[in-house]
Amino acid sequence: MPFTYHILQQNSKLNNWILAFYGFGQHHKVYEKLKDSLQTNFNFLVIDIPIEPDEKLNRKTFSVFLEKIITIYSIKEIIGISYSMGSRLNLVMCELIPFKIKKIIVIAPDGIQINIWNKIAVHTRLGKIIFKQLMHHPTALVYILHGLNKLKLISHTLYIFCKWQIRDEVNRKKIYSTWKNMKHFLPNLTLINKQIENNNIELTAYFGKQDVVINNKIEKKLRTTFLNATTIVVESNHDLLNENIFTLIKNKLLS
Repeated sequence: MPFTYHILQQNSKLNNWILAFYGFGQHHKVYEKLKDSLQTNFNFLVIDIPIEPDEKLNRKTFSVFLEKIITIYSIKEIIGISYSMGSRLNLVMCELIPFKIKKIIVIAPDGIQINIWNKIAVHTRLGKIIFKQLMHHPTALVYILHGLNKLKLISHTLYIFCKWQIRDEVNRKKIYSTWKNMKHFLPNLTLINKQIENNNIELTAYFGKQDVVINNKIEKKLRTTFLNATTIVVESNHDLLNENIFTLIKNKLLS
């Protein structure tokens, strides 16, 4: 099975589960503090973002995986929580099993608007070749990023963020394989909107006011796409998966 997961908390007397997804470069332990703050009110399972290259990764295998864990743990109700790239999986989960979903909480969500560079890099033949070469020859990519920054096509903050992401060979390999793996998980926003309405799913989204990665244009698109969604903008950059957000989520779930 190409998908893996970690149980942070389990109580056989509870049927309601949190299924959480973290962002690129993170791991399941980032949700430990949220799990602790919720005490024993929820079962808590974290699904890993697939990093290793795997040709079997697609929506069908993800659907089979979800059905498997639902059966194993007798899951009756799901609250999906996700950060950044993990929100693609969270939203696709809403497409696949809406009848099990009670709430969806997305934090700086990737998948609302896929940037042009991602589309070119993983969905076109020429883009795939160039993307692979740039990951093996990062100096050229740094020059390109520098040029885009000088032309004001990307902000200086985003330029620094991108340089940090490609800082070493290990991270570049992760970027290459993760982008390839996640190309199958582009959320169908129109379908998700219908699923939310038909199944009375509550959608809440958190955005950082100073976030240059998931910016205010994406926040606006989410608001106009999901008219019944609750959007909350906080004073933060893209590093939103923190104790402040966890406190907001805890208060929301325990109210």
